[in-house]
Amino acid sequence: MIFEFTEKAPAAKFGQAPRRLLMIRNISFFVFASLFLFSGALPSGFVPGPGAGLAGETLNEINRSWNALRESKDWAGAERLFTEAIEEHPDAEWLYTNLSWALREQGKTEAAIEVARTAFERFQDGSGTERSRSALAIGYIKRGTVVANAGEHERALTDYRAAYKLLPKTDYVILNYAIALKNVGQFDESLKLFRQGLDLHPEYDPLRRNLVWTLAQNARSLWSTASGLTGAERRRTNERAFALANEAYEVDPTHRGALEVYGRGLSKVGRPGDAIPVLLQGHTGHPDSRAFCWPLSQAYRMRVEQLIEADPQGNRPAALKVAREIPKRLRGEPKCDNSFLFVYDSVYSLLGAFTESIPVLEGLAKRYPDHSTYPANAGEHINRYAVWLRTVQKDPAAAKSMRERGNALLRRAMDVYERNHPDRPKPDRPVAFPLKGLTYVIAAFDSGGTHSGYGKYCYDLVAADERAAMIRPGSSGDQNEDFYGFGQAVYAVRAGIVDVADDGDPDGVPGAVQYQTDGNFVRVRHADGTYASYVHLKRGSLRVRVGQRVAAGEQLGELGNSGMSVSPHLHFCLVSEDYVSMDFRFVDLQARRSPGEEPAATGGLLESGWLVEP
Repeated sequence: MIFEFTEKAPAAKFGQAPRRLLMIRNISFFVFASLFLFSGALPSGFVPGPGAGLAGETLNEINRSWNALRESKDWAGAERLFTEAIEEHPDAEWLYTNLSWALREQGKTEAAIEVARTAFERFQDGSGTERSRSALAIGYIKRGTVVANAGEHERALTDYRAAYKLLPKTDYVILNYAIALKNVGQFDESLKLFRQGLDLHPEYDPLRRNLVWTLAQNARSLWSTASGLTGAERRRTNERAFALANEAYEVDPTHRGALEVYGRGLSKVGRPGDAIPVLLQGHTGHPDSRAFCWPLSQAYRMRVEQLIEADPQGNRPAALKVAREIPKRLRGEPKCDNSFLFVYDSVYSLLGAFTESIPVLEGLAKRYPDHSTYPANAGEHINRYAVWLRTVQKDPAAAKSMRERGNALLRRAMDVYERNHPDRPKPDRPVAFPLKGLTYVIAAFDSGGTHSGYGKYCYDLVAADERAAMIRPGSSGDQNEDFYGFGQAVYAVRAGIVDVADDGDPDGVPGAVQYQTDGNFVRVRHADGTYASYVHLKRGSLRVRVGQRVAAGEQLGELGNSGMSVSPHLHFCLVSEDYVSMDFRFVDLQARRSPGEEPAATGGLLESGWLVEP
């Protein structure tokens, strides 16, 4: 029995590890049967009885006719041949098994099983010879395959189990039964059978590959389960997942699935330095796969952070050495490269080595002018540097120059993106406002920095008083609580399902900036395919969880100062699945273009400096 294996992986998504599926395609299902059931000569052990001259010649003639029918794949003719032959020679077992074969090839699986069962019960006192056992087992596997392809895995398991009882030491039978066990979620039994099969048939590669995939799949499943657990239970589940990943790597250290899960596992247990060469082997050895882009980039990030946390100054040269490896992993394939560029931005911001990283990113933007990924990452990184120059170096002139440089790249990136994605989802109607009360528009569409590039269609919003002041009277603005908006309720602009919910990042101090996090945020998926993104939320304030359905106007959390934020505010956008913002409008707003002005209804674009109220 010969199988061909194809591995497929869905497209990677932000922050997740992609999932993989194994497809097994039967290329020549009955090659084994062809060789075993009849090899072109009379069956060994055939002993002519009375009238043997005529009978022997007749069987030889049947065999010659069978060979010709088999060569021409005339299975209907073979069915007629063996049906008539059995009437003349009811004691010739090979006629039954070859009839079963001909029936299978025509898709007459039930009839094929019945004929094989007749042979099995008829010969050798009802226990069947090896020939009839094989024919019956193949029939069960054939039917099991048909049923499994229809998604009826429990029914398929019954057939594969029956085949296994007939031929418990045959490689392809063990393989099919083990896969069937995995398909119904019996991972432990499946793994046990794969291991036994590989002990019996160490050279049978389909068993090895499927064992690795099953180990990998089970490890991923356990890691997913562990994310919802706490304490000792979470630790034990993660330990078991890593043990399975380690076994996969030991079974086949060149297998794509083994390299991926073992590398991920090493990172998860705090060994990113060991994970990097494992994941790098997969990344370079499987250039057509994106499976290693995200985990390898994260291993680089974790290793740099690990080194800096242990000794910020002493380990800086070693951390830079790790960071300099990241650009070497780029392929000119944006979906993969984006993972590395995301991490490159993060680690060089952590190291404060902007003058080294910016020329690299600008060079990539020039090399790939038709892809938005490269100028977008360069522009975002340069804008981080501009914020650093303004808040840390206190050099507003240099900050302004750098900001303009970054904004030019960001705007170019969005132009390319919108040109390349003309058919992405668009809002089907205006949305409600996410805050209540008088609100100051700090930043509007395409106002630079995080409001250009992929964030072109985003607003920065915060509570204010009639004077458009964001800070309470008598306060210095040095504390988050000095701001009217800090802790203000944030509401869903329309109904949807929570897609992302994260509130573990601390709130920063006003005037300072955290470069290494995006801040606490919620993303809600709407019925029209758009998403609402609510960013910089207060730590620990979320009232929703991933997968929860929320109504329009339902409170999601509170406005905060987490992530790359100078002061408390809400960064709000409508985005597509890839987090790129899209043009939209608010409904039922009153706007004042300056303090003291009479409010007027607006359903259009808002501008920086306006006071608005739902």
